Amino acid sequence: MKKIITALMFAFGVVSLTASSSALTYYYPDQSTPVSGTCYSLTRDFGLGSYDYQTNGEVTKLQSALLQLGFFNQAPTGYYGNVTYTAVRNFQLANNISSTGYVGPLTRAAIQSKTCGVSTPSPTTCPSVLYFGTEYQNNDTCTCPAGYTRQQAQYQCPSGTYCPAVIKMGNVCVPTNNVCPLNTNFSDRTCVCPTGYSKTQIVYIQAGPDMWTCTPNPTTPVQTPTPVISQVSGPTVVYTNQSNTWSIIASVADNSNLTYSITWGDEG
Repeated sequence: MKKIITALMFAFGVVSLTASSSALTYYYPDQSTPVSGTCYSLTRDFGLGSYDYQTNGEVTKLQSALLQLGFFNQAPTGYYGNVTYTAVRNFQLANNISSTGYVGPLTRAAIQSKTCGVSTPSPTTCPSVLYFGTEYQNNDTCTCPAGYTRQQAQYQCPSGTYCPAVIKMGNVCVPTNNVCPLNTNFSDRTCVCPTGYSKTQIVYIQAGPDMWTCTPNPTTPVQTPTPVISQVSGPTVVYTNQSNTWSIIASVADNSNLTYSITWGDEG
């Protein structure tokens, strides 16, 4: 009986060891300097579900580069599956690239930079439009040139392609003089609301184009300061047909002008 228990424990130990050896590592290796080894230069854009035969062997190149850089921990398979997808996203996050898992020009340039020592510039200007399946570097900190305003916009689906049914937002540059109309709904997602208004998306139950409106920003009500009377001087009794003079010294905190009125005792 003891021999059987020992054998079962050994079998479970082997299974546990095998499972842990294929788990993906979720840390970001040091990306401050190029890693010595093979230089990898990718020339095609591709993503989840791609095979070597579709990309002229570039899936294997990608996996080999990620393995060399410490983001991939198994032998290249030539198939872009979930493990490769996660490794690409981690690599993109570590290199300030939008972590879409899609291998495009920015990811290819970053891989070449890290494996070949080729420096690549980091664009910091926001795009004019955002598309699914396209990479945007430093989009959370990008800026706009003179005459343009940075604002949030939805990612759009390129014509003839499939995009996930999720709302993804990012920063774009729109012309500053492209002012949205007031008191109406509009479909122009690039216009800017006038000062004192914010752009709000209108949610429709039925399918249709995205519509927007400009809503006034909440304002803080203006509080009128209370006058402070510091001195009153004059007679306390006045007889009929007698004239007298009263002096009142008053002020307000903001030094604004004061107005006054007099109500006599017999005026209610």
